[in-house]
Amino acid sequence: HILQAVTLSRVASAIRRYPSGKSPGWDSLDISLFKCAVEGQLSHPFLLNLVLLFRLCFAAGYIPWEWNFGLVKLIPKGNQTSCKVEDTRPITLTLIIRRIFEKVILRILIAKDHLSEEECRRGCVPIGQYSCIQGGFRSGFSTVSHLLCLQEACNEGQNLMAFLDIQKAFDTIPIGSMLSALKDRLPRFGMAILPVIMSLFVGTSF
Repeated sequence: HILQAVTLSRVASAIRRYPSGKSPGWDSLDISLFKCAVEGQLSHPFLLNLVLLFRLCFAAGYIPWEWNFGLVKLIPKGNQTSCKVEDTRPITLTLIIRRIFEKVILRILIAKDHLSEEECRRGCVPIGQYSCIQGGFRSGFSTVSHLLCLQEACNEGQNLMAFLDIQKAFDTIPIGSMLSALKDRLPRFGMAILPVIMSLFVGTSF
């Protein structure tokens, strides 16, 4: 059951692995406050209630609407001192609690232990199983990784390649298309997560 996947250890791990020093959202709650709850034994009342809250979100199929509010900050590009929009890079600061929740969702999706025997026989794989040549959104991969792939491909005689760098890809992708593609990849277990993921994009405000 999906609620059983939201465990104390999984939530605690998401908090521990989250980098310190990241700017908080509009509620000003810093990650350090969450990290205090996972020091020592996993029995801190705050952590226990956080797990309960996350389970309620999965059971209801949506998140609190306040989690969809973010602060937009403009970061200058390079050494730019201009205040023009084109000379800045916007970054949206969401709530720390939402970021932890998103990491819990990701850990559940990439876990292998929730696949049924039937899904294993049909060849279903965790959604986190990437193509060996994908570098984006993967820990430990960078431009150098692609250069090494390119070199190996050239050594094997593969001289026809395409590299895509789509401007503002994240901002312009239709959310409906993304969710549809996600639905096609989710095993049966993961379908219970889809409404919660959809709620992360409904009614967002910055």
